[in-house]
Amino acid sequence: MSENLFCEGNQITPAYKDGWYRSFKGYPKVNKEVWDMITKFKKSPRKLLLFFIEYVTDDEEYASFLTRDLLNGVWNG
Repeated sequence: MSENLFCEGNQITPAYKDGWYRSFKGYPKVNKEVWDMITKFKKSPRKLLLFFIEYVTDDEEYASFLTRDLLNGVWNG
């Protein structure tokens, strides 16, 4: 789901401020019932992240991207 474009010599950090540029293919299509569940999980970001990792994608980096965008109001379903 993601592609890493690495700048030689940089180190990875937990905050993703490491010289990598990440490009993703957008947001998954979800039906109303799933979207309602996702919006309920907004109160618990850990549950939201686990939901994305287990049921939407097996890519932890893409799941983190979805979680950040959802919590920041970028992805509105």
